Amino acid sequence: MRRHDSSNRPRFTLQVGSRVAAITTFIPGGIGAHAQFVVVPDDSAAEIPAGLDMAAAATVPMSGLTAQLAVDRAIAGGARRIAVTGAGGAVGAFAIELAREAGLETFGVVRPAYAVRARALGTNHVIDADADWNAAIRTIVPEGVDAVIDCALLGEATLGAIRDGGALITVRGFAGELTRGIVATPVSVRDYEREQGKLKRLLRLAGEGRLHVFVHQTLPFTDAAEAHRLVEMGGLGGRVLLSFDREDADGDADGS
Repeated sequence: MRRHDSSNRPRFTLQVGSRVAAITTFIPGGIGAHAQFVVVPDDSAAEIPAGLDMAAAATVPMSGLTAQLAVDRAIAGGARRIAVTGAGGAVGAFAIELAREAGLETFGVVRPAYAVRARALGTNHVIDADADWNAAIRTIVPEGVDAVIDCALLGEATLGAIRDGGALITVRGFAGELTRGIVATPVSVRDYEREQGKLKRLLRLAGEGRLHVFVHQTLPFTDAAEAHRLVEMGGLGGRVLLSFDREDADGDADGS
């Protein structure tokens, strides 16, 4: 069943006992998800399809909706060729796959350790992040790409790859100086936290193996401080999860 709210977004009825993944309203103004039980609006949750385990599903709402929003913004701006920095990471990998599904030509900017992953995700061009990657992109597309989705937070260092009048889509804001008519477009997942239909679709794609999820490590909730330390280190290539089920939180890496 589905119902519609006043904004005409599709909403899907959830049944008691359903396995769901959800995005919470986080700081500022929210409480996050560091709790065994969390109350969220019904349109912030979507049912997890059969065949997708809970840990994998937990990586989708925040990273997946952020990537979807970034790709949607690029498409809305007329982009046909995009580069994604940090394309081997949680958000960047999703952005590559969602952009490819939308028919965009993709340039995955990754460190050499993630080159194989980027190819497996279907990126059209794997670009070495440790080399002069702006020049490498310009070798393939002399005028530059239409947009860069900056998941690696490189900021002004991305501008050389973007064509005149193109877009820099940022996930953490932008405080640098823009040139050549390039427009900075900050995105926040808060814009999609009530987009149940989009979350439902992302979970379906993950369940079908068309959207790959990467879990770096699952830790017990008592190790939340360690989880934050790992995230702050960066370069993990996947999400760090907290579990309230001690049998699930074995501390071992599940992918990288």
